[in-house]
Amino acid sequence: MIEFLIMCFYEGETIDSLFETYKQLEKFKSQKSKFLSSRYFATPFLGTEFNRDIEKKGILISNSNKYKYAIFLNFMPYSFLNSNISNYNILVNRLKILYKLSNGFNNLIYKKEIENVINNYGIETISNIFNDISKKEGKFEDFIQELNIKLCLNMLICIELGGRFIEFAIKNNCVNLGGF
Repeated sequence: MIEFLIMCFYEGETIDSLFETYKQLEKFKSQKSKFLSSRYFATPFLGTEFNRDIEKKGILISNSNKYKYAIFLNFMPYSFLNSNISNYNILVNRLKILYKLSNGFNNLIYKKEIENVINNYGIETISNIFNDISKKEGKFEDFIQELNIKLCLNMLICIELGGRFIEFAIKNNCVNLGGF
């Protein structure tokens, strides 16, 4: 058995690098029968080089030590926020089905708030917001801003929701590269 550990949202990561990571993983999966992958999030632990000058590298989603584990998306690099998303299209119906089958996102910092958004608006609303920004040749940060405006959420909640949403969509082959 081969196990791959994937670290997402590290400093320098973009939507392109995240997409390419999962595409390469898919190619390898198709060649091997015994295969396992685990996803973790870059975490700026106190006292580490990664944590030094963290505010210059990105946005901390939570300062609480309760969430300083790699299973939580607690950091969003500026490189990802500045990523151009115009080449990406969310496959809304496929994502909706796979989201329901998977029981949603796990290990959320803003669990209650994000679950309320999904229950009230649906994953398709978030998908449509992403696709609208993509058509306008926007950046990932524009998607986050639009979530903030349309869903009236705290910006940190929007960042966690947006990051978990796009990582889930890419991981589950619910994103097309090449536009609409």
